[in-house]
Amino acid sequence: FLGGIIQGRHSCRSLPRRIGSVPCTPPPSRDQCQTCSFQAFSSGISSTSDVEIRKDTLNWIDRAVVGLSLCPFAEAPVRAGTFSIFVVRSGDEGLENDASESFDPIQSKLLEEMDRLAPEGSTGTSVIVVPDLYPDDFEAFLYYLSEKVEENIMTVHNFHGKVQVAPFHPKFQFEGSEIDSPENCTNRSPYPMFHILREIEVSQAVERLNGDAGRVWRRNVKLMNILGVKGVDKVLKGGKAKISTGEVIPPPLNIL
Repeated sequence: FLGGIIQGRHSCRSLPRRIGSVPCTPPPSRDQCQTCSFQAFSSGISSTSDVEIRKDTLNWIDRAVVGLSLCPFAEAPVRAGTFSIFVVRSGDEGLENDASESFDPIQSKLLEEMDRLAPEGSTGTSVIVVPDLYPDDFEAFLYYLSEKVEENIMTVHNFHGKVQVAPFHPKFQFEGSEIDSPENCTNRSPYPMFHILREIEVSQAVERLNGDAGRVWRRNVKLMNILGVKGVDKVLKGGKAKISTGEVIPPPLNIL
């Protein structure tokens, strides 16, 4: 899902400015959004091993993000081996400390990856999976994103204009949307996570869409409404969704 910030949606709730929005697990029909299969991951996370978390994340990317072409340029970095996934564990201890010089393990890994990806000529993209970072509390997750990532890392270390960070969460909700709106599910994932993208690649993607950054998001919402909850769940479990007669699947967007 490299470059998914190009969806062009408004910022998620409470963020001071737009950090990003990436296509993720597909949104089901409006009245059933809360039953998305990945919602089940948000309970019992502390007892889930890093190996299983990584496996769940890879399956989600392979079957949903790449398999359903939710991001038109996701497959290339995945197949090329320039797509990195890291699982960083951290309990609530220390997360309330606002001192920028006192980084927790999540901040340290984010800073490390931004330092790696920001320089001109760098390649690849990184996903930092943070399963213990308020998986059941989206507002607390947003506060961490705003204060610990946006301010303490992006601003202090001058990463704006070089990289962008796109948030994912099992209970993601866009500002101004209802909790059961399908659009929220474009940023819902098995576990809380951050996707680090290179700014130049995001800008190039928007240019290839003739400046219409919302085309990816509109295509994905249409596709997920066609598939429905049962179809989405079947795809995430490795099956093939059954499409109703007369429905036309919107083609993937080719911007490579």
